Amino acid sequence: MQSIKAEVENFYARLGQFESQLYFRIEQGDTQLYNWTLEQLIALQGCLTDRQALVEMFELFARNLKNQLDGAECVHPNRFTPWVRRTSQAQIEPMQPQQLPNA
Repeated sequence: MQSIKAEVENFYARLGQFESQLYFRIEQGDTQLYNWTLEQLIALQGCLTDRQALVEMFELFARNLKNQLDGAECVHPNRFTPWVRRTSQAQIEPMQPQQLPNA
């Protein structure tokens, strides 16, 4: 009877250790998952911040370029003439190879 009681107590002790290890692994996994998720969110935030900065730079560049072009005379549309295609009737005539003398 003592032997059975000892085995049962041993089983419960092992079960308790297993449960403790299981909870430890779950907490460790949760912590690792949390840290990984946080790293990804920080990376995304950095990417979004970079994109926003680029958008602002391009918008400022576009405004400045538009202001400069609007004030420049050389790009006024009335200064340009439409392109007219010129067709030439001259065609290249095929040349006959020269004959060598006494050939």
